[in-house]
Amino acid sequence: MSADWKAVHDNLGIPEGKHSGLGVLYFAVFELGRGLVGMFLYVMMRAYFRPALERFCQQVIEEINQATCDCSGDYHKRYLEVFSLIMKRDEQMGRAFNDVRRSTAIILLTNIREAGLLTDDEFSQFSAETRAGVDSILEVRRM
Repeated sequence: MSADWKAVHDNLGIPEGKHSGLGVLYFAVFELGRGLVGMFLYVMMRAYFRPALERFCQQVIEEINQATCDCSGDYHKRYLEVFSLIMKRDEQMGRAFNDVRRSTAIILLTNIREAGLLTDDEFSQFSAETRAGVDSILEVRRM
């Protein structure tokens, strides 16, 4: 141990740390496990992205159709409604589908679930740990 670290330990009144191979083994297993869980979630989620994205786009097109079905009156007002709708929904799409990485998978999955774009059957395909994580995030968001 360097003199600086020894001084820190002495001033704090704590014993020097003991190193063993078990700590490294524990760290390796933990990191490997965490990485595998993240990879599994990422792979599972990608299978449901396309159907969820299609549902989202279908909802937006239906909203645009609803906004434009009555073309009597002020066309500029209709245009502004459609433009505003697309801008709002594009932001929502970004929160749910952009930046797909293992590190963002649980948040994106939560956003997709919150938007109602994932069926209960599809959601049940994820691990209990993943479902609990999504449900916990949703619960915090509702507070």
